[in-house]
Amino acid sequence: PSMVSAINKWRHDQPEQATELWQRIIGLNTQVSNSIKALSQRAAAQPGGYRWALTALVAERSGECVASGGEDDGGLEVRQLLRDLRNTMLLLRSGMRTMGEVAQVPLEPPPQTRLLDATAALPAVMGGGVPGAGGFDA
Repeated sequence: PSMVSAINKWRHDQPEQATELWQRIIGLNTQVSNSIKALSQRAAAQPGGYRWALTALVAERSGECVASGGEDDGGLEVRQLLRDLRNTMLLLRSGMRTMGEVAQVPLEPPPQTRLLDATAALPAVMGGGVPGAGGFDA
């Protein structure tokens, strides 16, 4: 059966588990969307703080010292929004992997997991995921 058919079968066979996970994934997708909108608004309203936050987050994730200068222009809030976005994307990916496991379909096959883990470890990357319906074709 196709991945979609397998997931629909799991949702039918395990409605409580499926509804709980499905709602969590929907909520996380909404959080990602809201975070991106908030970051876009901050970039327009406080460009200096936004640029500082991006630079500071990359420096922080690279193990470098974070230069001061943009904290007072909304930079601290933007940096927290970026951290929250990254964490939400990691949770979303985890939820998708869980759905694949319980439905017994490779939504995030091991080669893609390795690629996504390596990409997400880069200092300037917030996260990633398998596009579309997932699987080896993505």
